[in-house]
Amino acid sequence: MDGACKVARLGNDAVMTFSEALPETDEQIQRYVGMDLMAARAEAEAAGWAVVRLLEEHMPRTMDYRPDRINLTTDGTTDRFNASSGTGIVIEVDNG
Repeated sequence: MDGACKVARLGNDAVMTFSEALPETDEQIQRYVGMDLMAARAEAEAAGWAVVRLLEEHMPRTMDYRPDRINLTTDGTTDRFNASSGTGIVIEVDNG
């Protein structure tokens, strides 16, 4: 991905168009791996990601694709009722 994704397929032939480029490329978001979860969340928000999702390792996740969302997976825990808090180190990151 080059950071310029404009269209996302939503299923049933529905399409969502995004007029803006992604804040960071797939290569750039790898910098969050190894960071403290909450520090990575703050940096991702500052970089311009519309949605920063915090996930525990092996936690089920929805399969909807949102190009404006970054997923930070931790080796610690997240507050499942308040997705803006958690503990641990980021072990995996992807967008969508």
